[in-house]
This record gives sequence, C-alpha cells and structure tokens, in this order.
Amino acid sequence: KVAGVMCAYNAYAGQPCCGSDVLMTDILYKKWQFKGYVTSDCDGLNDFWQHHKTDPDAATAAANAVLHGTDIECATGKLFTYNSLLESVQKKLISEEQLNTSVKRLYKIRFQLGMFDPVERVKYAQIPLSVVESAPHQAHALKMARESVVLLKNEKNTLPLRKDLKKIVVLGPNADNESVQLGNYNGFPTTIVTPLEGIRAKVGPGTEVVYMQGVDYASNTVYEPLDINKQLAYNGKPGFQAEYFKGIDLGGAPVATRQEAGLDRYLANVKIEVAPGLPAENFSARYQAVFTSEKNEELALQISGDDGYRLFVDDKLVIDAWQGRGFSTNQHVLRVTAGQKLNLRLEYRQVDRRTILKFTGAKVVPMNAANILAQVKDADAIVFVGGISPKLEGEEMNVKVPGFSGGDRTTIGLPQVQTDLLQVLHSSGKPVVLALMTGSALGTPWEAEHLPAIVNSWYGGQAAGTALADVLFGDYNPAGRLPVTFYKSETQLPAFDDYSMAGRTYRYFMGEPLFPFGHGLSYTTFKYSNLKVLSKTVTGQPVRVSVDVQNTGTRAGDEVVQLYVRHPGATGRVARHALEGFRRLNLAPGARQTVAFTLTPRQLSRLDAQAHRVEAAGKVQVFAGGGQPLAAAVATGKVLQAEMALTGAPVTLP
Repeated sequence: KVAGVMCAYNAYAGQPCCGSDVLMTDILYKKWQFKGYVTSDCDGLNDFWQHHKTDPDAATAAANAVLHGTDIECATGKLFTYNSLLESVQKKLISEEQLNTSVKRLYKIRFQLGMFDPVERVKYAQIPLSVVESAPHQAHALKMARESVVLLKNEKNTLPLRKDLKKIVVLGPNADNESVQLGNYNGFPTTIVTPLEGIRAKVGPGTEVVYMQGVDYASNTVYEPLDINKQLAYNGKPGFQAEYFKGIDLGGAPVATRQEAGLDRYLANVKIEVAPGLPAENFSARYQAVFTSEKNEELALQISGDDGYRLFVDDKLVIDAWQGRGFSTNQHVLRVTAGQKLNLRLEYRQVDRRTILKFTGAKVVPMNAANILAQVKDADAIVFVGGISPKLEGEEMNVKVPGFSGGDRTTIGLPQVQTDLLQVLHSSGKPVVLALMTGSALGTPWEAEHLPAIVNSWYGGQAAGTALADVLFGDYNPAGRLPVTFYKSETQLPAFDDYSMAGRTYRYFMGEPLFPFGHGLSYTTFKYSNLKVLSKTVTGQPVRVSVDVQNTGTRAGDEVVQLYVRHPGATGRVARHALEGFRRLNLAPGARQTVAFTLTPRQLSRLDAQAHRVEAAGKVQVFAGGGQPLAAAVATGKVLQAEMALTGAPVTLP
C-alpha cells in the first residue's frame, strides 16, 4: 500500500491542493482512509499566501496546511512556510495536539524505514554502491529504452535502414545532447549514449556519418562548443580564482582560496570535501576571472548547476538562478570584439544532495540552409533527431521562448524552426527520418503528411541513443504504444483551465487525432481472430474474454493486445470507450497465441448522475486488437468487436 502522498502546489476548486477540503479531507483521509504521511510539493505552501492569496500570511498558511493533513513541507530558506508554525500556535491558529497528529505520522514512517535502528539492522543500508549501474541495471536501462520507442509512421518500409549505406547525415538539437534524454528530476549516469553515438556505433566501416546540428530547439541558431577556459585568467594565472565559504550565502571570510583551470564539477556524495575541512553540503563559492575575446563574434556563456547560481558580467547580473533547487541550465548571449575584456563573477550555492557546476562557452552560429543542402545532396538517408527538451518543459522554470512560457507549453506543435529545416531537408528529395524526443504530446501535422518515417523515443535515459539506433537499423523491432493522444494542434482542445475533461483524452475526444492513444507500428504484421466473450451475463460477475493473435510477417516482434469496453446507448457523460486491459507478447513469424482477459464488475461499470459507480443492465461492446476501436480499424478487422448483454439488478461499487 502507498506509504506517502505528495499534494500539488496548484489550486483545485478555489483552494490550494495541500489545503483542499475535497482532495485532502474528504477523499484522501475520509473516503480512502489513508494512514500514511503527506508531503507538500516543493515550495507549494509558500504559494498559499504569496500567489494563491488564499491565506494572509505564512502562519495562517502553515496552520491551514497541517490542519488539512500536510505533515511535512518540501522547501528551504525563505520559502519554508513551516518555520512559522510556532507563530501559528502562539496565535491559536492550531494547537500542539493537532501538530502532534502530523508528528506521529512522520515518526511512524521513519521507524518503518529503520532510521533509528543500527545500520547493520537496516536492509536498505546493506545494498552496496556497486549495484548502481551494475551490468544487469545497464541492461535493464537499454531494455526500457527499447520497449518505449514508438514507430509512428513508416511509409514504404523506409525503416529499417541498411547498415551499409554510403552516407548518412544526422541533424537536430537532440542528436548529440546528453542532458535531454535524462528528462527531469534525474540521476546522472556515468555513461550516456546519444543518438549520434548510437548511429555511429551501429553502421559499418564504409558508412560516412556526418553530423550538423542545424537548428536549436526554437531558434535558427546553434551553439558550437568553444574551449572558453583558455580565454580565462585571474591575476595573470589561467582559469578562475575560487573562494569557498561555509553556509549557502557567501558569508564571512572564505575558508579556502585557490586557482582553478575550469569549472566542471559533479560530486554525488556530500561527504566529499570541496576544500580542506569543507564538505560538499551547504556551502557556497565565488569564482572570478577575466575573459579576453580573440575576435569579433557572438558568444553564449552557459552554466549548468544544482542548486543555485548567478553570473555577473562587468558587475551586471545576467543569469539569476540563485534561488534554484535542483538541476538547471541557463545561458547569456553577448557580442564581443577582438581583444575585449570582460570581468566574470560566478556565484554558486549548494543546498543539499549533490554538487553540480559546469561553466562552458559556445559560438552562436545561424543556420545555413545552403550548406546543409550541399551536405545532404549525396546522402543516402537523413536522420533528424528533434523534438523538445526538459530544459523547456517542466515546472516553474525561467523559460520564455516561442512555444514555451515558464516551463508550460503555449502550443503543442513542434517548434517552427525545426519544421522549417525539415522542409528544407525534404526538398532535397532524400528520405528523411524524424526521430522525436519529448516528454509530452507533439503536434507534427506537416511532418506526418510529408515525411516517410517518424519515430518517438521520448526521453529514453542513458541508453536512449543505443535503443534508437537499434530500432532505426532493425536490430530491435519496435512495439511501443502511445500512452497519450497526439493531437494535430492545440486548436483541437478546450481551454487549459477547463477541468471537465470534455473533448480531451481518447475517452472523450471526438475529433481526428494526429496519432491516437495506443498507436504504434511494427516491422512485422499481426492478425486477430476468434474473439470470444459471453453473449449474456448477469451483473456482479467477472467476464472472461479471449482472442487469438498471429504474427503474419517475416520477422519476430512484440504485439500489444488492447482490450476496450464501450457502453452504447448509455446516457450522461460516458466515455466513447475505455481501455480495460492490455498484454505485450512476443511472437515468432507464423506463431499464434490466445490471449485471455478477465473483466471485473468495476471494469464493466460506469458513473451515474450522482457520480456513484454502478454496474447496470444494458449492452456492452467489447473490442480487442492492436489499437483503439476506431471506425477504420474495426472495418478492416484490425480490431475485433463483440457484444454482450448485462442483465440483473444494478450493483453499486465502491
């Protein structure tokens, strides 16, 4: 059973989720009888009084959250609202007895985790570090990445590509970008394989693989790496002067001062010392250098770090992520002239868990369509690895570029600059394979109409490049299925603040999607037959469904059998159909297998007008196949259909 729950920082029905009568009191604690502990989403309680304005001050917000069952707060520093709980008690907004309810829940989970036991008695503490990135875990990372890849389109069997092609041109902002495939809230593996690296490792020695980034995510400029360290000095010595401080606010005298050639630091263990006597936890640092430009050019100064950092150029603040928690990347673009000197001051604070700080530079280069066309004119295939990035989509981010605002998507379309370049590549007459990386649905209507092959590999983790190359060259037969609907554009959807669900998701969307929920192609073919289900049964009883599936192609592959239920003629807000089961199985060429499901009364029920879940008498349609029961799929036999009559008295379910 679930031991811990996190309440979100947004509001629902006029109340913050962590202080919601409906979500916390009525549903979580009363209806579900939850006995575990609840933590706030990070900085979510500060939102009560700073942004939602539902509470006048921190003391009131703190009491409100605890009284609704939010036991512990995720926050630090000035955003830590529970620092005001003493004031809440003094103002009689909450009693010590009420606080003790949360204290008991928190100590209970700590006892269960063995936090007060000797280390040798705690089974979790006996897991050696060698387990991390062990051979079985690396193999599992590759397995997950492979099984997640979705083949969205494959016209005229464009894929798989041959490994002996003479020339392949690889482009796109995600082709050789390690960080994007790790997603958000991630660890940092020691080895990451990008799509470019995966492709180069896959082809034969006679194949030329040419890489050109082409464009950035939402800009027609690219950032070519620059060895900026050789242009940095302080008091005549190469690199930065580094000063290290106890505490996170650069306070007092530095405990250590030294010269550092560059900044590229990753310390996963807080016990490691960043300076003599200074562990890598709750410290701050100041790095200063003079940058000397070698020529007239446009540059980008780039910082990646965890937790807070800020950059000053000639004492002007140009990057401010000082209040950051967790990993982020930012950059500042500027134009310099030959011989120009800039005073750089980079300040860093480490709050908890790990130390990450990397300072790099890049040359800003605009896209050159003529050069790209010249490079692809003799190519046998073009692979464009595009999409978006966790640096653009996330929560409460300092992002403002076309299509994105603060981490939110303002459009679901592929950024226009990528479509523009894909149109240029398409004009070459060469086969263009679009490989997407994304954490959410992308609208690609032009690409879906004009490009012969589209693959989606999501943010596939450390082995994403190997997995994608395995699919592109046929060493792995893709069988991923879309877990969300890919719409053509946001114009097909209701407003974002419409929580009714009408007109969205495969259950209620009545339009024609770009790629439907459950969609995914294979390099082989499958045929369904012999769908069996009782023609008549009584309410309150489980129902067995079975169907035969056969691999009718020439190579082995996985198929994902999907079972849907529909209630024709039902009134009220009823889903078009609902996925009630799925099974992934591997079949050799010609092999046939019977797949069985059991539909429970709950799966055959629906909500009545009072929102009670009831299994009632009536007709039920059951569908089994390789996707949703859309009209074309049913008409062509790719999805089979059967009908069952439910009889008997209505059964109310919890």
